[in-house]
Amino acid sequence: MENNIHYNRLYLILLKKGLVLFLLLLFSNPASGGTTTLGEILTRIQYTYETTEDMKALFQQETFIRSKNKKEREEGIFYYKKPRRMVWDYQKPKAKKIIINPQKSWLYLPEEKLVYVQDTDNLLKTRIAARFFAGMGNIKEDFTASFANTDKERGNHYILSLIPKERNLGLEELILAIEKESFLIHRLSFADSFGNATTLTFREMKVNNRIDDNFFSFMPPKGVEVIHAR
Repeated sequence: MENNIHYNRLYLILLKKGLVLFLLLLFSNPASGGTTTLGEILTRIQYTYETTEDMKALFQQETFIRSKNKKEREEGIFYYKKPRRMVWDYQKPKAKKIIINPQKSWLYLPEEKLVYVQDTDNLLKTRIAARFFAGMGNIKEDFTASFANTDKERGNHYILSLIPKERNLGLEELILAIEKESFLIHRLSFADSFGNATTLTFREMKVNNRIDDNFFSFMPPKGVEVIHAR
């Protein structure tokens, strides 16, 4: 039972981060001028996703936890490299790290001196999650996309709604704020099936940095309890 709890915790985190990762890649390069229709936007972001090999960004995460009726704010650095490599390095207010490579996935909680580890293949139980991490996601095939409001624009941003076509992800809808001039994702919001809501804001996004594969590995420090989820 305890291992199942650990597994579910790591799986849910990985799945949500996978969705965020996919969307970050879609909106990581400047678009050509005059892109205004939904079809043009979707075509451009698919091309961007396919030509991005790795990326790095600063992030701020605000989460409303329904069971506690409170908001939490966290900050850190995000890294990704195709295929199936990712790090979420949370630095404030508490250190926490999620590390994923094609073989293993870790959730490291240094203050608790715990690390949860799982085979990455065992975590990717849904088709859409597996496609994201393999670098094979397709926005038109995996989502129903639309402008999120009647005017399709809000200030300096396009506001898009993405609804996953695979309904067992635990996510109903994702709302994106995309900068018009740079075409970078500025903010992403989503809620899960438990009523928890998350908003991620990004800045200083950089792509194709030639990040070494070894960066996406993890060796637990001495004295840390390692829990294997099966």
